[in-house]
Amino acid sequence: MPKDLRKIFREAEQQNWEINKTSDGWQLYAPDGVNIVSVHGTPGKQRVRQEILTKMRRYGFRWEGR
Repeated sequence: MPKDLRKIFREAEQQNWEINKTSDGWQLYAPDGVNIVSVHGTPGKQRVRQEILTKMRRYGFRWEGR
């Protein structure tokens, strides 16, 4: 897993997101128990990272860009 995604996932866990490994990536479950963000196993570019953060923010994730 890329280093920047590890940071995002750690912060997500602190914000009560549930993270499950799947056969082709990860499923991130928002604290509301309804919304899900899927992350492909090999997210390549900076743009993909931004798209993941955008989706997560839509469901309440807070990220300061550490």
